[in-house]
Amino acid sequence: MGISRKVLSLASSSSSSSFSYSLPAASSASASVPFPSKSAASVGSIGSVTKTSIIGIELCKEAVEDAKVNAELNGIENISFVAKKAEDCLPQMLGTEKADSSLPTIPTEGRVVAIVDPPRSGLHKDVLAALRSNERIERIVYVSCNPEGSLRNDLLRLCGPITKNKRSAGTPFMPVRAAAVDMFPMTPHTELVLQLDRLR
Repeated sequence: MGISRKVLSLASSSSSSSFSYSLPAASSASASVPFPSKSAASVGSIGSVTKTSIIGIELCKEAVEDAKVNAELNGIENISFVAKKAEDCLPQMLGTEKADSSLPTIPTEGRVVAIVDPPRSGLHKDVLAALRSNERIERIVYVSCNPEGSLRNDLLRLCGPITKNKRSAGTPFMPVRAAAVDMFPMTPHTELVLQLDRLR
């Protein structure tokens, strides 16, 4: 028996954030999780996607247009895009706030996984708060280009103890796996990919 999945992919550029959601297929067959690669348009390229649909959210309209072209060139038909602030859309799409009628909603069944690839400065505080407070997000895959700097600060917000302030509301995540990925051959730079699961 497979698992139906919803996938949330989050990439953040200096002043905007992007999310992509994958909705469960009509059948409950398992689906591969799309993983965005870095590109000039922060929405990124989508890898293998099976029996899912994806909604990408990006503040930069030009990046959304580039992503649409990229999806078309790669034959990805089960994807659509919204040009809005991710931190504003996330609670609405997950059903924790009244939704704007122009936004799709994520069905309540299935899992929600976030894939985040922020800039060197890390995730915006509002994005961190949205990820932490939305209990439907069960897992975060965090791709960091700055593991010695911004990653540490973001992990404190995502994995730290529950506090009364808005930034640490919600059940924390726990690091489960980590792997270094050499995306820049012949340089000392690597990306660190972490899997964070929400404590249950």
